[in-house]
Amino acid sequence: SRPHLQPFCRTPLSPVTEHEAERLFDQGGRTYVKIQRIIQRRGILYAELPPELRVQIEQARDELSLAADLNQHAGACAILGSMYSFGQGIPLDLEMGVRYLNMAAEANHADAQCKLGYIDQSGAAFGRDRTQAFVLYTKAADQRHVGALFNLGCVYRDGDCGVERDYVRARQLFERAAVEEHAGAICGLAGLYDTGEGGCEQDHHKSYQLYRRAAVSGYPPALFNAGCALRSGEGVEQNHELALEAFEAAAARGHCKAQFNVGCMCAFGEGIPANLVRARACFEHAAKLGYKGAAVAIRKADKKLRSRSPKGASLQPLYGKRVLVVECEQWGVASGTAGLCVEWSNKSQRYTVDLDGFGGAIKVSSSKLRLEVPYSGAQRKPKGSGAARGGGG
Repeated sequence: SRPHLQPFCRTPLSPVTEHEAERLFDQGGRTYVKIQRIIQRRGILYAELPPELRVQIEQARDELSLAADLNQHAGACAILGSMYSFGQGIPLDLEMGVRYLNMAAEANHADAQCKLGYIDQSGAAFGRDRTQAFVLYTKAADQRHVGALFNLGCVYRDGDCGVERDYVRARQLFERAAVEEHAGAICGLAGLYDTGEGGCEQDHHKSYQLYRRAAVSGYPPALFNAGCALRSGEGVEQNHELALEAFEAAAARGHCKAQFNVGCMCAFGEGIPANLVRARACFEHAAKLGYKGAAVAIRKADKKLRSRSPKGASLQPLYGKRVLVVECEQWGVASGTAGLCVEWSNKSQRYTVDLDGFGGAIKVSSSKLRLEVPYSGAQRKPKGSGAARGGGG
């Protein structure tokens, strides 16, 4: 279970007054909230923040640290705990994060209780303690914390944290959080209307409307589910173009299943001209994001790609002007230009080769790239050439 940890000041300083602590919290907290909104609006990660905003978030950390370490300001402890626990603009440090969250939670700070509950439920820091997670969610929900209301709704919906599954209780909690336009809660309600559980009469159209409402904020699961409805035509008129837009928006925010569905639509030509090369790239991205089903799709795409003979291919130089394929075989034959480092890309594979001093032909097969140059009426392989390095396509 989570040990009782307290924050500590890294350098011994005199305590600050309550007024000064409040000023530091207000200043640092405003900066933190401003940057949080920028990240949500742009759909970026903390690591992608421009340098000037990184400086600001670090300054906010320092101001909040003074208020937390020298005055035990609960609000400052809660924000610092979140920053350290989730790596929000500063290096991830779960132990330090839990120290600060503990301190704020003991002062009955609802947001800290909710975040500690999540850490206990997920086991991110000191192993799972789902019973304690339920207790913390309940304490925060009693203070009408919308995130805790949503998390507690998920607990009842899924029968997690040692409680019996109760769809009616889940719906009640989702409805309370949805009043505050919590995207996750709205999406949770949509799911209950989709399945007709929790006292909701099954209504696919209302479910779609709720998914769209939650998707306005850019919430990836809502975008994904709205895309599924548009693709299948369940609860709304079928529209592959809008479905693809929804999947792409969710995929851009890291939703692995949405990324996979973009690949499927590219492969089948739904809402977009069929493009198996792009489909394979989407499947590969989905696999990197953690979607296990993408591996089978990648193998099938590779098999189809290998069975096709391209009508044309191209050599793209890394330095210099474009080198075009002048004659095609199964995988392509191209003219080379001396002094260029060339990248050849076709289907799902990519090869690079240094053409320094080379003036012959480049022949590419499905697994190898061979350089040939005319010499005394015969074709020979130039010294130092060979198969190029394989890379990701």
